[in-house]
Amino acid sequence: MSQYVAVGSLTRPAPQFAAAEGAGVTLCRFDDKTGVLSVAADPLRLEDATWLVAAPGGGRFYAVTDTDGGHESALAVLGLDRDAAALRLIETRPAGGHDGCHAVVTRDGGQVLVANYGGPREDGPQAGLAVFGLRDGRLGAPDLHTHSGSGPNRARQEGPHAHCVALSPDERFAFVADLGTDRLVAYERTETGAHPRPDLDTALPPGTGPRHFVFSADGRRVYVVGELIAAVTSLSYAPETGRMEVLAAEPLAPAGGAPVQPAGIVLHPDGRHLLVSVRLSEEIVVLALDGPDATARTVSRHPAGGTTPRDLTVSPSGRHLLVANQDSSRVVVWPLTDARPGPEPTCVLPLGTPMRVAFA
Repeated sequence: MSQYVAVGSLTRPAPQFAAAEGAGVTLCRFDDKTGVLSVAADPLRLEDATWLVAAPGGGRFYAVTDTDGGHESALAVLGLDRDAAALRLIETRPAGGHDGCHAVVTRDGGQVLVANYGGPREDGPQAGLAVFGLRDGRLGAPDLHTHSGSGPNRARQEGPHAHCVALSPDERFAFVADLGTDRLVAYERTETGAHPRPDLDTALPPGTGPRHFVFSADGRRVYVVGELIAAVTSLSYAPETGRMEVLAAEPLAPAGGAPVQPAGIVLHPDGRHLLVSVRLSEEIVVLALDGPDATARTVSRHPAGGTTPRDLTVSPSGRHLLVANQDSSRVVVWPLTDARPGPEPTCVLPLGTPMRVAFA
């Protein structure tokens, strides 16, 4: 039985994405038996769909996009008609920042949280985090929060850069990976948005540039992938208090120490492995969570199947890995055995500048 998958893409060239050639959001079908990904419908034109997340039940997607000619980030609501194999745009709301890059939705579907990478600036919206409530299926006005600070890397950490937002397993807290300030910024969720909890902020080693992170299956560990210092940092997490502590860091650079830029990180459904996409070396790195105190340990490295592997997603069954190779404009599907990609892909689907792959 096939599953629906949405692929978001970059549509407009920018200084850091000069070769953007995407069409918006493309609805695809995925056959988990064969590992074949195919286009199900014409793309829905949506400017710079950098992130997608499915709503509970799979009847809609939330897409992080741009409005006002790229001046402000936005959250778009997309309806999925499974019978007709079609997406439709329901509404779009400004997200209070710029360069939106990530989003997460609560299990009950009542809130959507958006991370905006662009830091404070004089000529536009400044929020690093936007929290949208939903009423009768419609987005309310967002609760906006602005970060402050900087890091030692003057080229990349001149100010805050929220890159990812994730919920604690009990959804009491939201944490934002701020690449510009080397922190996981803590918030306590409320009925109307979120309340900053600076007492629960977690400082990472200076210059780390935290990009994305995931919780362990038991909810007592956090694994952060750094973009500026190429490593996966393992942290302990106390669900009772929301407090984290750094345990260890596992380098991701290949032998010889060539520079790399890690991007995405996912927890395999077996709960025992992480998979990380690494740009420049164009690899997928597999890590086992069997080190001291359940810290991450590299066990294998595999080709990503393209250039600039930005995002990666494991099928719900754990049998396949889907990799969005941004600069070679293709999504590559790899079979997985014990969380490790096989030697040959099961499918290579050409799609312009893919940024995100999300199952419905």
